[in-house]
Amino acid sequence: MAPRPFPDEPFGGWFARVAGRYKMSVEQLWLDSGMDRPAASLNPVWLLWAGVGDANVDRLSWLARVEARSLSAIMSTVGWSLPAQAPYCYVCLVHNRADVTAPRWKLAWLAPDVSPCQEHDAWLTVETTFATPSRNFERLLTLIRRRYSRAQLLGH
Repeated sequence: MAPRPFPDEPFGGWFARVAGRYKMSVEQLWLDSGMDRPAASLNPVWLLWAGVGDANVDRLSWLARVEARSLSAIMSTVGWSLPAQAPYCYVCLVHNRADVTAPRWKLAWLAPDVSPCQEHDAWLTVETTFATPSRNFERLLTLIRRRYSRAQLLGH
């Protein structure tokens, strides 16, 4: 069964979590899902995928057994772009209170007017280019965890 989307995560993050569950790249899952346009027509940074189209949302809704309005509600705003360094809170990323077994990216971290996490003193950044070659959310998370662990060992 496909992971359920969290109301505070972006569509691209959810889709990448699904791809990770099935050990696929986001591009391969998109292609295998029979979407009406290529993944390449979406933002190259899958965290920012937006405006995927109603027909594709309906198809994914049916395939994942998720309500279409749940997927539409987590869609990033078309035109959002990330700076070279994407901000995130490591603690919020890996400790999802809604499901401790499912780390997730937060939609708010993609907003142009993002502000530091007010709950934790763990505001970090990752190169935006990390999302593309990491293939899916699990791979991105592995890269971030390695980097975070190295930083902790070095006392940063």
